Amino acid sequence: MRYGLGIRLLVAFLTGGLAVLYKLNLNPRYKQPETSVVVETPRKFLFDLVTKPENVPKYFSWVTQFRESRFDKRNVSIGKRYDAIINLPFLGQHQVVYRISELTDGHWITLRPDRLDQSYFKTEVVIVVSSITKTQSQFQMKIAYHRTSGLFQMTVGRFLRWLTNQQLERIGTVVNNLAKAKWYKFRFPKGFNGTLPLKPPEEDPDISKLDLQKFSDKRDWDRLYRKTMHGEL
Repeated sequence: MRYGLGIRLLVAFLTGGLAVLYKLNLNPRYKQPETSVVVETPRKFLFDLVTKPENVPKYFSWVTQFRESRFDKRNVSIGKRYDAIINLPFLGQHQVVYRISELTDGHWITLRPDRLDQSYFKTEVVIVVSSITKTQSQFQMKIAYHRTSGLFQMTVGRFLRWLTNQQLERIGTVVNNLAKAKWYKFRFPKGFNGTLPLKPPEEDPDISKLDLQKFSDKRDWDRLYRKTMHGEL
């Protein structure tokens, strides 16, 4: 009899605790996952690169597809919509229409689901690109899940934040490499002959001493050239 009473009290206690957590609202930006990396490109070039729809799946592996909505061909502006297919590890694939909710051209962009019922996690993505010097920028990406329920934030939300932190570490590295390759191709188009540059950076008279400081290891650049020419970047 006492054993049965103890079980019932435990169940009642757990049920009450879950109900309190469900009703409790927590800040969705608490311990918000984010990444930051310094990239050797001008700010506007980097911003245009990371916000170009076809480039998003290249650096964000959770995004299988990201493109302009069929009936929204406007330039990047507040309210513009994008169709995305998201593939979250262990959680499956789903389609979401994202809308630009905040924008400072060349500096800041915020994407949120156009309809909250399409995104169970109510994901918000913020990209910030800041100038350090004329040829050096800082890339930041932040991701928040706008379900304020304490029960969600303490259970599924914690797992999502852990997954997101792993993904953002990768994104920082990939964005850096992608930007380097694209910037070199844009800045020195005659440096390509199909596989390798016509001249090594240190022998090209058109490259200034300031530009030479960007090349820490010629082998790294050769690898980036090959990937760029073969369409991998």
